[in-house]
Amino acid sequence: MIFDMNEMRKHFPLRLWVTAWLALTVSSGRLHAQEAPRDICRLLGGRSDRTFAGRPGNLYAVVGAKPRLIFMAADLSAKSSLLRGKVVEWRPDYVQLQPDALVGADGQPVEGLTAEKYCWIGPTDSVLTEHVFKNSTATERTVRLSFDLQGVEEVTSLDGMLTCKISAGFPQSVIPQLFGALSATHPVRVSDGKLWMDVAIPAGKSVSCVVALAIGADAGKVKQTARLSADPRGESTHYWNRMLTAEIPSFACNDPYLEKLYYFRWWSLLTKLNVGGFGHWSKPLAREGTVGFNSLISYSGGPNTIDLRWMHSPEWAYGNIQSFYDNLHDGKLANHIYPDVLDGDGANHAPGLNGKPMDFPYHNFLVKALTDIHALHPDKAMLRQLWPALQQATGLYDRELDADRDGLYETYPWSNITGQEWGARFLYFHPYDNQLGYERTWGPNDDADAAKMADTIEKSVMLRPGTKIPRTAAEMLKQVDQDRHYRQETFDENCYA
Repeated sequence: MIFDMNEMRKHFPLRLWVTAWLALTVSSGRLHAQEAPRDICRLLGGRSDRTFAGRPGNLYAVVGAKPRLIFMAADLSAKSSLLRGKVVEWRPDYVQLQPDALVGADGQPVEGLTAEKYCWIGPTDSVLTEHVFKNSTATERTVRLSFDLQGVEEVTSLDGMLTCKISAGFPQSVIPQLFGALSATHPVRVSDGKLWMDVAIPAGKSVSCVVALAIGADAGKVKQTARLSADPRGESTHYWNRMLTAEIPSFACNDPYLEKLYYFRWWSLLTKLNVGGFGHWSKPLAREGTVGFNSLISYSGGPNTIDLRWMHSPEWAYGNIQSFYDNLHDGKLANHIYPDVLDGDGANHAPGLNGKPMDFPYHNFLVKALTDIHALHPDKAMLRQLWPALQQATGLYDRELDADRDGLYETYPWSNITGQEWGARFLYFHPYDNQLGYERTWGPNDDADAAKMADTIEKSVMLRPGTKIPRTAAEMLKQVDQDRHYRQETFDENCYA
């Protein structure tokens, strides 16, 4: 379906524009359902500024100058130089890398050969690399492809496949042991921790050399996953084009930037999907991001779930919601959920209404997300299952967020209940929030320090009319102490409620 984005912008209010966009998006998916899949991988490709390779599952890769593997929420100890190389082109289905210089079995450069190198995440937690060697000479050439495999132990070779154990970099309290299996299109030899393959390229021909490393908690399944298909890279392209067409609503408009952005957002979300099965990650879920944000976080839980509901299957959206409500932290939504740990976020640790310290959660936007999922994929049995935990979590409003019992709920300047609360709406009434920080312990050292702070605040902060900033330490400390745990009834907090 094609529509004029500029005309939409001119004549539709934002709320109606969004509603119409969603409706057209979904209907567009229906119209295109019987057509051949678009090449979304090509649409999003052609860039060299990304190093992340992913696929729904547990395993992800960062390629480039400092390659690494990520399993679930950990920096996996298993690493290989196969992932190293300057990025030539990034696409959803693979990353093309600059290969190492080509040498023969004697270590000397091989003339007349060119090579291309590709890396991608394959089915069921496998990482694959492919070298395509082309021989432009009139005689056969042989190239030696050497690489390492670090962070593994008990490496054995049997029936043309290497097997190993992974030594670290995964939550061992929920996965006692992690196994690896490596297979290739050419015989792999091992000596002193180094691996290599000798690949013969006939005159005037091209030869593909593929290596697959599968990782998982079941040694038998890992061996099966590592077995190569007839066209591994083609499988990845087919998989991603199918995921980005058949599994989500299609979208087309006359603004190519928005069209590309739409599909990139989906690729980004899909690569954060974890299949579940371990510890607190027992259900399918969407991590917030990678590296420092490689966990299920309630900040992004609501928005991610609202996007996931548009997938053909509701499994991911409901799994994301279940993962939060199955893992409440002291009766509240956990801010971070790892496979082995619930993190309440110590930055939000502050006195509750009864004076005892508690971990304040992030916002409760998940209730809205659940409502929106149910509108598209009704499931009353799921609602009955979630209802007790949902009631307990949302009871936070009456328990802790209505100090004056007037039915309007508050947020705090040091909390993240509705987002990163360091906005002007707090400074307007209480100008010391930036100084107090999360710890709420700041105070002026002396009169000179108080006067300096007063000057700074008066010059840089928009204050409520009539607010007086003391210029002595004693007076300023008194004002700070009065407002140290300031609460404010905010528009967004009450909309969430």
